[in-house]
Amino acid sequence: MSDPPVGILCVDDDPSVLDAWRRNFRRRFAIDTAVSGAEALAKLDAGCEYAVVVADMHMPSMDGASLLARVKSRLPDATRMMLTGSADRDVAMAAVNAGEIFRFLVKPCPPERLGEALQAGLEQHRLAATERELLERTLTGTVRALTGLLAQIAPEGFGRARQMRERARRIMAILGAPGRWETELAALFAPIGLVTVPPGVLQLWRSGQDPGKEGRLMIERVPAVSAKLVRGIPRLGPVADLIALLAPGQLAERRAAGREIPAGAEVLALLHLLARLEDEGIPRSEALLSVAGQIPAAIHAAARQAEDEAEPDRSARMVRRQVGWRNLREGQILIDGMCAVDGERLLPRGRIVTPLLLQRIAGFASRTAISEPLRVDEALDGRGGEP
Repeated sequence: MSDPPVGILCVDDDPSVLDAWRRNFRRRFAIDTAVSGAEALAKLDAGCEYAVVVADMHMPSMDGASLLARVKSRLPDATRMMLTGSADRDVAMAAVNAGEIFRFLVKPCPPERLGEALQAGLEQHRLAATERELLERTLTGTVRALTGLLAQIAPEGFGRARQMRERARRIMAILGAPGRWETELAALFAPIGLVTVPPGVLQLWRSGQDPGKEGRLMIERVPAVSAKLVRGIPRLGPVADLIALLAPGQLAERRAAGREIPAGAEVLALLHLLARLEDEGIPRSEALLSVAGQIPAAIHAAARQAEDEAEPDRSARMVRRQVGWRNLREGQILIDGMCAVDGERLLPRGRIVTPLLLQRIAGFASRTAISEPLRVDEALDGRGGEP
């Protein structure tokens, strides 16, 4: 583990107070000072990191409570303390109870008590930093374990989830919206609930057949099951919240109630809608165009931009082949569509080969002769038209 910052930032609009801080503690602590909240924030903007930040309550332009609230958002592990006068006790206690301040010190405060408080603040920061790193390691290991499990149990679902994660990453980057990593993980873990669905039901559902009432309910419950599984992992509560919003009717209920919908939830809903259309063999560009009125304009515009930016790279990795219909593979793109030998148009140009489409093609072949060879585009790495 890297060494945490050990510096202490003292903020007070009285230069004599700051001089006293430096004089009393320079041999014991690494002390830095600022005469205003603006100067303190400028130091943070410049990349300075501190283990402890102490601010006077009463300062012009920005009081200590406001400053420390901003420090919390920029240095969440920093221990925050406030210096107050005796008349400020109620304000200080309210800040402590709200969880914003680790400790408040009443002026005048003897140097011995200040030193003890600063030492306690450094220890609190060390504990917070250690816990944070432990959680990050736990989270990383858990993500690896879950993705490995999903890849083994449901390789098809995991492959699609990885593609969705990449598409979500590009769209969220264009939007510049918060919650990017949560959205990427939600895209990856959304199908994990499929492990609770019997294989027979999954096979019917993926082939476009009706799995029956109970089967449909199982499929509809997948987002809720996935969210419940993910919610048990430390720090993945926001990821579980996004997955839960994929359940049927959730976004519609939020819109009807006028509640805010995270951009990540809109992006994930769009990607799942596009996946259903692409399963039917509809080309990606056509599928995206067809849903324009069903999603927020900003989300749709970002999705179109993401696809436009990915297209040159995708095209550079494509190779053109001629194959018989029995040799079609998932992910290939039918350049000319498909026709019967008598000229009947069976499929339009640009259809993406999916498991459902392969079953339809087999049905075509059972009643008519398919014109061959078929011209297809496929990825050089064998993954078809996906990025």
